[in-house]
Amino acid sequence: MAEIFLIFLTISSFVSITLFEALVVLALLYITIIYWKRKKLPKGILFPPLLLHTLPVLLSTAWYAPNLLGKGIERSVFLLLYLGGSEIRMTERFLYRLNLLLVSIGFLMIPIVLYNYKQKGIASPLWGGIFEVAVFYSLFSLSALALFIRTKRIVWLVAFLLFLFIAFFTLRRSTLLGLIITLFLLLFIIREHIKLRYALAIILFSLFAGGLFSYNFIQKDVRFQTLYKVFVGEASLDQQTLDTISSYRLANLKASLWIIEKDIREGNIVPLLIGHGVKPEERLEVKWGVGFESFFIFSEFIEKGFLGLLAILWLYWRYYSFVLRYKIRDFLVIPLLLMPSIMFIGSLFTFFWDALLPLYLLWFGIVEAEKEDKN
Repeated sequence: MAEIFLIFLTISSFVSITLFEALVVLALLYITIIYWKRKKLPKGILFPPLLLHTLPVLLSTAWYAPNLLGKGIERSVFLLLYLGGSEIRMTERFLYRLNLLLVSIGFLMIPIVLYNYKQKGIASPLWGGIFEVAVFYSLFSLSALALFIRTKRIVWLVAFLLFLFIAFFTLRRSTLLGLIITLFLLLFIIREHIKLRYALAIILFSLFAGGLFSYNFIQKDVRFQTLYKVFVGEASLDQQTLDTISSYRLANLKASLWIIEKDIREGNIVPLLIGHGVKPEERLEVKWGVGFESFFIFSEFIEKGFLGLLAILWLYWRYYSFVLRYKIRDFLVIPLLLMPSIMFIGSLFTFFWDALLPLYLLWFGIVEAEKEDKN
């Protein structure tokens, strides 16, 4: 029953974010009832940092922006869906079906993405925008690659290259950075099961092909156009060009540092400890940038304070410590194990949150529980 629910939850994540979040709420209620009946504290290496992360998000949002408390719950409590991973058994049959489902959705979504691109000028899936396309096709590429490594069937390699191209086509730099670094992390994980030179050749060729095929689209992006003009000497590297190239992240960083300095100077202990709550850019005014989306250490510190930032760093540490020590037994586990990595690395220059992060943490919880059972 739990496996069927997970499949339905996964499908809903691509169809409707409203339906997905409704199912997350039901799952959290079920998980709460289970642990209440067992009268045991939840297990899981990510539970302590996730719990610590929840507290400052809820407290600061309730204090500074009570009208956004619903958003605060989405960005904190929903992540505790991770605890449901221990209730789902990770069999080879289940993994194969899940990866096959993800790849199938990837193919089915292509006409929708192309239609929206033709009609609106921006690639988008059933819900969300171009950022969701980047994340979805990063996930689909992991599933296709897992199926290829597992079965050696060329059709899955073709699917991997196609999905990788679509991910590159979006030009979402944070997600692509997460995907690229995660692919090299995958090389480290499978180093004992596949000849390194073959795996490295596949990934390097794939990244080169994705970048080459996306070149024409890169030329249409004002950020890359500006970077090219600076590189060839057609434009000077000043504040304006830096803001364009970095999507105002440098200006946002300046704004973040000013807010932090102001809180320290005025002795604002509460925001320094738990932050200013979600969407602080709606309440804190500065004369630079368009918000606080810069390097995550500063943007997360403003939103969640010292406790929230500590929780995120702790979470990253525990996750990557697990992944780097993980002994892979079935290649089909790749997307479940590594999808959080794409999100975490991508968050370095954005924010630590994504609408589907609860699902990715749930998948990781399944992998973790399976490893504990084997031990």
